[in-house]
Amino acid sequence: MRAIYKRGRAFAALYASFWIFGMLWIGYAMGIDFVFFDFSSMQNPLATLVLMALFIAAVVSFGLAAVFAMNSNAYSAQMLVVISAPSVFLSGAMFPAFDFAWPAQVVRLFIPTTPGINGLVAAAQNAASLASVWSDALHLGILAAGYGLLAYWLYLRRAHDFLAQRESWSVP
Repeated sequence: MRAIYKRGRAFAALYASFWIFGMLWIGYAMGIDFVFFDFSSMQNPLATLVLMALFIAAVVSFGLAAVFAMNSNAYSAQMLVVISAPSVFLSGAMFPAFDFAWPAQVVRLFIPTTPGINGLVAAAQNAASLASVWSDALHLGILAAGYGLLAYWLYLRRAHDFLAQRESWSVP
């Protein structure tokens, strides 16, 4: 974490690298992998690509916010793995979301998989138009912006704390 605090544009580079990696991964999963296993995929390429980009942005923003909130990447990966299965269930893709208790209904609104899975299934597998999945795209955009701003604010806070601590180490 110390290395990324030393440069002012490091947050953008860090964000972009994770976003590009995520896009390559989801491109493989929604493309070659789905075709290989005979799933319908890319039925509406424009809507699918827009939702993929927003979904990855929301996931990267969420992940960076978690890492900077903990000020370490040592435990954030384990935390995100532990919440990945419940987030798929909370999305409503495997279990009807209307059967969830009201606290779960609220929590699911703050998890990127809720609009991500529903929107991507509609666009990529059912050929839904971008106009018909606009609410999922808007939801993903709000999550990406909200978690992205939170991650950037935490990054600036951690960078300030680290640089102040580093100055106290220097010998006059």
